[in-house]
Amino acid sequence: IAICNSRGLDLCCRNSTSGYILGAVVEKDGEKTTDYQISLGKLDAIDTDKLAALAVDTARGKLGGDVAPTGNYPVVFDPEAMSDLLSVFASVFSSEAAQKGLSRFGSSEGKTVAAQIVTIVDDPMHPENPDPMTFDAEGSPTCKKNVVEKCVLNTLLYNLKTANVAGKTTTGNA
Repeated sequence: IAICNSRGLDLCCRNSTSGYILGAVVEKDGEKTTDYQISLGKLDAIDTDKLAALAVDTARGKLGGDVAPTGNYPVVFDPEAMSDLLSVFASVFSSEAAQKGLSRFGSSEGKTVAAQIVTIVDDPMHPENPDPMTFDAEGSPTCKKNVVEKCVLNTLLYNLKTANVAGKTTTGNA
């Protein structure tokens, strides 16, 4: 990825990603279910046997399920399920969505938006990130930030335009 302009911006970043996607289909007493697992990184560092076993074990865990009766229940999310759920709601942290009235968090910076135990971190250089970037699509530097910290919305995610509208600085999220 390269970004250059006539004002002297000249940035370049090279990334490559490889990995495995392993799927499992399991059957017991006529009931079938599936699961797949993805692991990205250096191929020689990925334990494919462990990845396949995880796909099989997860698929097996889906067998024999039944509908729970209606009620209030305490819930503990599997980390993958929580990640999937968060990805569905990720746009609520967009400053552009907030400025267009498409996010309930438009005026919530500095306010409680979640349970006390919730912290959400945007870390573009996290070691497990398959596509780390030191700059965003506008050439602004990216950085680690706690978007939500112990229930408080610290910041929305800003690009240059939305930061200017809000009187803030970009968070490197174009």
